Amino acid sequence: MAIVRFDDAEGEVRQFLQRFSSTPGLRELVAIRDLIGVFRFAIDGDDFSVTALHGHLAPLEPLLGAWLAPSSAKSQKHYGRVLKHSELVVPQLVFASKDRIEVAPRCYLLDRRVVASDWRRGLLPNRAPTPPRATFFALKGGAGRSTVLLYWARHLARTKGKKVLVVDLDLESPGVSAALLPAGVKPRFGVVDWYVEDGVRQADSALLSEMTGQSPLGSGSKGGSLVVAPVAGHANKDYLAKLARVYASPPGAGDSGAFGDRTARLIDALEDLVKPDVTLIDSRAGLHDVGAISVVRLGAVSFLFATETEENWLGYQYMFEAWGRQPSVLEQFRDTLQVVASLVPETGAQLYLERLGDRAHALFSGYIYESSSPGQPGFNFGRSDSEGPHFPIPVRWNRSFFAHDPTNTTFDSVQENLVEASFGEFFARADELVLS
Repeated sequence: MAIVRFDDAEGEVRQFLQRFSSTPGLRELVAIRDLIGVFRFAIDGDDFSVTALHGHLAPLEPLLGAWLAPSSAKSQKHYGRVLKHSELVVPQLVFASKDRIEVAPRCYLLDRRVVASDWRRGLLPNRAPTPPRATFFALKGGAGRSTVLLYWARHLARTKGKKVLVVDLDLESPGVSAALLPAGVKPRFGVVDWYVEDGVRQADSALLSEMTGQSPLGSGSKGGSLVVAPVAGHANKDYLAKLARVYASPPGAGDSGAFGDRTARLIDALEDLVKPDVTLIDSRAGLHDVGAISVVRLGAVSFLFATETEENWLGYQYMFEAWGRQPSVLEQFRDTLQVVASLVPETGAQLYLERLGDRAHALFSGYIYESSSPGQPGFNFGRSDSEGPHFPIPVRWNRSFFAHDPTNTTFDSVQENLVEASFGEFFARADELVLS
């Protein structure tokens, strides 16, 4: 018998759910894909529908192969392929799960995952009023994401007179924290301390009060300021030991212990403490849950940094494909996305931007933009429409910003002109998107 691969199994299950949805006596059926990818089926229905499910699953055996659980339980740790509502210890974790995807009437798919669940979840609840937020995201490091954040934060404080809160969530590769906070002004604690203390319910106001520092880059005549919540503080002794515990859900916390929900509480608490005019979030690069939460779930304008490389577009395709499978979730945040053309070269800039814009528009058209018709324009932007989220904001590459230390830079007229030439277009568009 031919081996069935992971990519083919879900399609077969979706077709099965569509066929089975009209079975008499069925109230709900959930196809559960476990952590290794094997499917089991939880059913809420009468005896007829349960018997029918057993019978209809038998023909699926050659179509799913190893991805279908055995027909009967092997032990208490190895359940069979059919789980009745009455047999589940906590049935609401299946039949009321917020991660269920409706495939057909009364039939759902529930994908259990260790990571990457937050890419498919909707907005998190946040206390009102929430100041405007912006997330800086890239698929890979070295795209200039943190540098642009740093200089836009400085621009907002010095030029716009804004009180800016910067939260460093790039926990595996801290960068913006060090660039904005010299050693002498770094607070005692940082973001990782909040997560580990929250795990034992000790993330109190006293901890928060020692988690932020004032960056000298924010001082100026406009009265603005730049407050930073770094990944770690000056009292840190074992960063890796804390990092290893950041993503663990506290025992007995339920949904409120999920990493996304905890991150929302962290951002809310920092905003309540600092009372900023705008919050900037430096996200971890890559397809990690930190990026998912920052881009999808915090209600932020999300700047997606892109380079004109194949690996960049392949990564974004994976991300957009996941969104395309759940249009109801996508609708919650699609209008907050904005592509940024990072590392625009000093020569051939126009061609670079045209190619990047073409690729971005094709990606949005394939997974996010809706078809237009008379009277129903839908969510859609033409290739040359500069208001569209696909239309890239250019960030001009200049070698002067490679491995530089902004806190030790003399910002004379020459340096200020260089900042404007490199980041001015981004400043103008970002101001419009976030502050207006």
